[in-house]
Amino acid sequence: TDNYWNTAAGAYLHSPWFLASSWYGEYYARWQDYVGGKTLVTTNLTMLDKLIAKLGPVGLASEQIAPTTGLQKYPGFWLQTAWPNVWESHSTLIEQMMMFLDYKPQATNHTCYFAPKLPNSWSTITFNNMLLENQRFDIAVTENASNTRADINKRTAGALNYDAYLRIPAGGPPVMVVTNGAYYVPAGADYDTSTGRVHVHGAFNNAAGVNSIIVTYGTNSYAGDEIPDYWALQYGFNPLDPSVANADPDGDGLSNLQEFLAGTDPTSSASTMRITSIIRTGNINTITWQSTDTLTGTFTDVAGPDITAS
Repeated sequence: TDNYWNTAAGAYLHSPWFLASSWYGEYYARWQDYVGGKTLVTTNLTMLDKLIAKLGPVGLASEQIAPTTGLQKYPGFWLQTAWPNVWESHSTLIEQMMMFLDYKPQATNHTCYFAPKLPNSWSTITFNNMLLENQRFDIAVTENASNTRADINKRTAGALNYDAYLRIPAGGPPVMVVTNGAYYVPAGADYDTSTGRVHVHGAFNNAAGVNSIIVTYGTNSYAGDEIPDYWALQYGFNPLDPSVANADPDGDGLSNLQEFLAGTDPTSSASTMRITSIIRTGNINTITWQSTDTLTGTFTDVAGPDITAS
């Protein structure tokens, strides 16, 4: 509750300004570009929801909002005064909605710029029939626990570039960027650790159809083979290739997936998981193993069976 929206006890029943409230939301949405998290852009959503609730049967923005239903000039109409300013308030309301995508067409170089910001309660946003010169396209942005992606459906053929900032959790870093089946590791200059913004840019396919931009992070497995992208890249494998998991490049009898689970080097047959000791004390068996120079483990079986080492 607060005095601005006249929901607090003893509120002084002033008239909130529609346009100023939209500006307030836009300000916080823009501020989100400079800090991590989602709190600020969520404020934009909160303000937008409050304004939409006051649109009334006409559905047009105005300058001022009636403080209470009892002070509505016309029953059911929250929007009261300065109707000549409808165009300004209404257009600002649309801009406030567009701030979630933050789309800016740059006609001079056939480039669409966007920097999407999803509020806390959203995992995806979709905008349809976007326009740049004679090009039209739809865009859906989706965030999950291991990647952020933008899927752009070009409705028309022709040259179209993109210059975008996709967000991952601050602190990152990103593991790789995948665009239309090709991957690369983003340069350090393309990632802001304080905000989680990853800068991606390039050209869409000239033909009409879907183009995808995916930023992976954490333990994401793009190939879906349980091998994280970062591990595949670390050892020079193609992280998009699902056959990597079952391959055995060092010929030691262990697949790459088994090597990942064991913590061994899949490119060296000398890197294997070895039991270094078995100690029996009463009915307690203690087995110690080593899989790398720095990775060891111990397993203790309190009521274990007899173990014979040879």
